[in-house]
Amino acid sequence: MNQKTIRNVAILIVIVFAVTVIVYPLIFNPDPQGAAEPAVELEVK
Repeated sequence: MNQKTIRNVAILIVIVFAVTVIVYPLIFNPDPQGAAEPAVELEVK
């Protein structure tokens, strides 16, 4: 794989990870406050 392909794969992994972190609590955690916490932590970082 060339450098551009590696970069695109890395970006894709980051996007999938971010979507998973944001969506997972919304689906599996019935507590709205608990679902909001991961998003706040990401904003701080």
